[in-house]
Amino acid sequence: MKIKTRNGVVRNLLAPLFISAALLAQNGMPAGVDLTWDPSPDTGVTNYIIYAHPNGIPTNRQQSLVRVSVGTNLVVRIENITPGRWSIGAAAVLKGVESDLSNIIILDMPFPPKFFRISLP
Repeated sequence: MKIKTRNGVVRNLLAPLFISAALLAQNGMPAGVDLTWDPSPDTGVTNYIIYAHPNGIPTNRQQSLVRVSVGTNLVVRIENITPGRWSIGAAAVLKGVESDLSNIIILDMPFPPKFFRISLP
């Protein structure tokens, strides 16, 4: 998304690039994903919003299966990611305007082994 600043400069607000995604699958159950990223180079960012959706983020981001507002934190854990291919991106909010999505990362969450069984005490 492009915004015009007070001095007339048009800038692209791009959320930061994700630098790590750690999968924490346990026992073949839905897993969590820990995401970290670098801060936006633009000063005054008041919020980061993380979007995640199976097989690509919809054109209308509001329809994403996962939408997490994390404030100015640079790390978030997204819970209950089910097996399959996920697309994850972030947007920065500056002066109430949400940026375009950052680079999208593709996450292939593994399916549990075919003959896997969970025993509970």
